[in-house]
Amino acid sequence: MKPKTYLLLSSLLAGALLFTGFAWAKGKEATRVGKAATISFAHETQVGNVMFKPGDYTIRHRAIGANQFMVFQRTEEDPYDGTYEDVGRPQRVACRMEPLNAKVSDTTAAFEPEGSVDKLTKLDIAGENVEHLF
Repeated sequence: MKPKTYLLLSSLLAGALLFTGFAWAKGKEATRVGKAATISFAHETQVGNVMFKPGDYTIRHRAIGANQFMVFQRTEEDPYDGTYEDVGRPQRVACRMEPLNAKVSDTTAAFEPEGSVDKLTKLDIAGENVEHLF
């Protein structure tokens, strides 16, 4: 074979490999988690086995190995400048994730009443493509 033929053949092979790699990457949608959101509890609320007092919380998904959980951090507004500050220790609550077909546009939560306490059962966070179940 002539050197020109080797060059053409190697260029075609590299192009085909590059095209296949892009097609494979596009076909496999990555799981998007770890976005932060805020949630307000009007009443005492149970999430998993943890009881939360009424108030505002910042929430974010975390994973350690195969264990999935949500971190709830209580926040309070500073009356002088309107910023929010973390209060107390963050609480971890185990969760499981279910994939969704599309990215969530608005953060939503589902509650079930249990006596005088609300129970958080599902949380969808804007920007993620999973729902968190408790």
